Amino acid sequence: MKTKVLYSFLFLLSYAYLSYSQTMAPYSSSKWVYNSENAKVEMVDGKECLFLNSDLAYLDGVNFSNGIIEFDVKFEQQRSFVGAIFRMIDTDNFEDFYMRSHQSGNPDATQYTPVFNGNAGWQIYSGDGYTQAVKFDFGTWTHVKIVLKNHQAEIFVKDMNQPILAIPELKMGNKSGKIGVRTFLGPAYFTNFTYHQIDLPELTVDFKPPGDIDPSIISKWQISSTINEKSILETSSLPEDLLNELSWQVLESGNTGLVNISRITKLSQEGNTVFAKVVIHSESDQIKEMMFGFSDRVQVFLDGKKLFAGNDSYRSRDYRFLGTVGFFDSLHLPLTKGENELILAISENFGGWGFRVKLKDINGINIE
Repeated sequence: MKTKVLYSFLFLLSYAYLSYSQTMAPYSSSKWVYNSENAKVEMVDGKECLFLNSDLAYLDGVNFSNGIIEFDVKFEQQRSFVGAIFRMIDTDNFEDFYMRSHQSGNPDATQYTPVFNGNAGWQIYSGDGYTQAVKFDFGTWTHVKIVLKNHQAEIFVKDMNQPILAIPELKMGNKSGKIGVRTFLGPAYFTNFTYHQIDLPELTVDFKPPGDIDPSIISKWQISSTINEKSILETSSLPEDLLNELSWQVLESGNTGLVNISRITKLSQEGNTVFAKVVIHSESDQIKEMMFGFSDRVQVFLDGKKLFAGNDSYRSRDYRFLGTVGFFDSLHLPLTKGENELILAISENFGGWGFRVKLKDINGINIE
């Protein structure tokens, strides 16, 4: 009996602590920073609400890493992207979760994506467990909860017992930053924004450790400084003097082989293309099949000669094609004995600047 009483007391104590430590952030507080003058604090349904329309708002002075973020949101059925930002370094670098109200019930109704250097990676992170179907309730309040634990996260929408997204690897890593809400291409009302910082919050999913990377994936690349795509569109071979003028840095893929160029490069109208380079050492003259994917466009060069050009931009195939990056294309590389320089020119419009490459057979070659 005494044990039961003790457990009851500890439960009530822990519940009281959780309730006490949860911080309410009213939108009328001076801690909120709004990105435009269109943001408004209003009373809706007897609640203090924040109205946003293609805007973001964040809490200044809050450095958030692990814990729980919760809020209620109301939006209509129209083309819009509504959600939350977290671990924000600045307005160009943050983690992003949003709901596509116009895709209610579809496989990509919700999505997590990182934003690096102002470029959201929603195209290149479609699939791989970063999107999920949800049927939204329009014109009424929807509860959202985000649980962050080091490199992992769970996101709940409506049902607080089952996450709609279980993210095994947050792409910005285990960092701290600001938290807030945002909309794009449409309006929404937000209310009841709370946060609770916890060192190691409990997750409902038992994430498996990542396996070893597929050895056929080319995971380490030299990435150039930017050029304008127009300067190489008409060429059948790469000018050596152009390559020599550029600066280069190493960028590695994750376990899936995806290389996100925006991690190290800021997109601009005049600088929308980079070269990605590796050297393939071949033991003999041979042909190797290369499988690859890219966003948005690619030109493939082997020892300076153009072998392939392709366009996988948003809606380039059909109206629902997002510009996703898998191993969708293939090319046979005519390798010669010795060194072979493989260069991909990757060009970007918006929505994810990246590529994946693997070789079907890696016998008799070495890549550096």
